[in-house]
Amino acid sequence: MPIGETTGVLQFRATNEERAMIEKAAKKEGVTVAEFCRNAIYFDLITRGNKDAFKLLAKHGSRAVKHRLAGLLGNLGWLAKGTMVSKK
Repeated sequence: MPIGETTGVLQFRATNEERAMIEKAAKKEGVTVAEFCRNAIYFDLITRGNKDAFKLLAKHGSRAVKHRLAGLLGNLGWLAKGTMVSKK
């Protein structure tokens, strides 16, 4: 669980299949369902350019999502270099 005070509860509805998928993914990563969902939200918002989410991740986020995001950013940099360089 991220560092900080818990101030409220968020809930959402999911189909049985969605719930099973989320629970399985959380278990595979070794985190709670809440942490898995929180990390997925951070990851999504940051990859969309949300600066507030990036600041919160730096302050409260788990190492797993930070590592995953760093890997993605590294891959995006490599991809951008590979696709933007003209090969004449």
